[in-house]
Amino acid sequence: LYINLSLADICENLGTSYSQVKKVFKAQTEKSVIEYFIQLKIEEAKRLIREENLNFTQIVYMLGYESVHYFSRTFKAKTNMTPTEYSLSIQSQLDPKIN
Repeated sequence: LYINLSLADICENLGTSYSQVKKVFKAQTEKSVIEYFIQLKIEEAKRLIREENLNFTQIVYMLGYESVHYFSRTFKAKTNMTPTEYSLSIQSQLDPKIN
């Protein structure tokens, strides 16, 4: 999760073709390899946000995103909230006085 990974990298490591990896992975997960990888990264980002040990910039670069803006757009597309909104929702669950 902490490196940029391409489908070509995966195929090379498995010693198989792009089409074979795509076909098998989609059949097993109902997602593309890259969609699944992005989902894992977002789940890891959520975990790191909950831990509150790192700021967003640190999380973004740790997970291999090129910019905070791109990460925020991806995060919102996958969770329907920005990283800040997610962080605030976690805080409000822990401390109802925040609302």
